[in-house]
Amino acid sequence: MNRNQLKALKSFLDRKEPIVDARKAFVKTMLREIGSFEIISGNKLKLSYADYRNIENFYRQQLSTVEVSPADDRVDTARNNSDEKLAKQGVFESFLNFAGKGRIPLLDGSSFQVPSGGIFSCRQETLDISRISCVVLVENGAMLTHAWELAGLLPAPYAEALILYRGHGENIRLVKEFISSLGADVRTAGYFDYDAAGMRIADEYHKLCPLELIVPDRDSLSDEVVSLNKDREYAQQQKYLKNLKANKDFSEEFLTEIDFIENNKLALTQENLLAHQSNLKSIRVNRYSS
Repeated sequence: MNRNQLKALKSFLDRKEPIVDARKAFVKTMLREIGSFEIISGNKLKLSYADYRNIENFYRQQLSTVEVSPADDRVDTARNNSDEKLAKQGVFESFLNFAGKGRIPLLDGSSFQVPSGGIFSCRQETLDISRISCVVLVENGAMLTHAWELAGLLPAPYAEALILYRGHGENIRLVKEFISSLGADVRTAGYFDYDAAGMRIADEYHKLCPLELIVPDRDSLSDEVVSLNKDREYAQQQKYLKNLKANKDFSEEFLTEIDFIENNKLALTQENLLAHQSNLKSIRVNRYSS
């Protein structure tokens, strides 16, 4: 596969849609290389969790065959080429982006707190991961610039957590690698939009670490918050709910949130919840986690 196809496949893996269009070029390649999938009608394919595991293995194999040239980094590119813009990555695509009241531990033994309204961007290798104790992963970048305000609403165990942006494009992979590298004793939570897509993201990350999910207190959702519900987004995401509800790995409390979203047709953004100071709580995602 060429680099553009690999990028399309990576985006496809991040979405993990249950039904896909078999006419896309990278889907045709997968059919040829991996094998058959369940065809439900015409050009539509149904993909299971096992299928996605096979596709991810295929992606990794293909990734290892792609020539890494020109360099990923603009400075590295500039060492040998007059046009630094030939670098494949954007300036911040190889960085983790943090904010919040937690202290950033560096390999030199020092640590510091990101000021209110600030964002700290770094490569993973500059961090002393052994000194990280609590992380909150957020879906939207706007939460970073409002991280101190968000910290005041988080459940007590997460009030001084490092708040980490989930990323976009290529650095989603780096964030996943970082989350996977954390010790089992690191308390990790996800705070995503309160909708079916947010629940899918929680499903994606709970496979990497013992994840809690931060959700609004249902009993305290104000009329103002609900009045700003994204009805169109709910309609577009409704298709995800059936697969989520069928997952036997989820805790009862997680499934209760899914039912509440479905019964009330909710799609509430993080920005909406923060702007209206909605009370937040944490729940287990996986039924087997302690």
